[in-house]
Amino acid sequence: MKIVASVAELDLELQQLLEHHGCVLLSSRHLAREAKTCRDESHVYDFDTGASRTEPFFHYLVEAGSAIFLFDGDPFLIYVFPCHTHELITYLESESTELDVEQAKHYVGTMLGKRANIAASSKIANLWMDD
Repeated sequence: MKIVASVAELDLELQQLLEHHGCVLLSSRHLAREAKTCRDESHVYDFDTGASRTEPFFHYLVEAGSAIFLFDGDPFLIYVFPCHTHELITYLESESTELDVEQAKHYVGTMLGKRANIAASSKIANLWMDD
């Protein structure tokens, strides 16, 4: 797992990882915007329900036979790996929501046997999303 220390390093490492997996239609910046949207929607949901703090979220995309998972938290974790698209989407849509972070981490880490490719502090991840 690569531990990144800056927004620029996060962008570079993620872009290289995407290219390595053949994800030519996605960019690190696109994923940052996707993650920001999820984070902001999560904050709105927390506010609307009267929650006193924001809950972590996860977001995933599938492209070119690869899964890309972004797990909010400290550390912010990114996984990119080849997947069986139909199985992955069927499981995730039937078993979890974007707020079931621990359940999704368990599925990716234990059931699929995957390890995070990139880790960043929540501060760096938030700067990356807001950049």
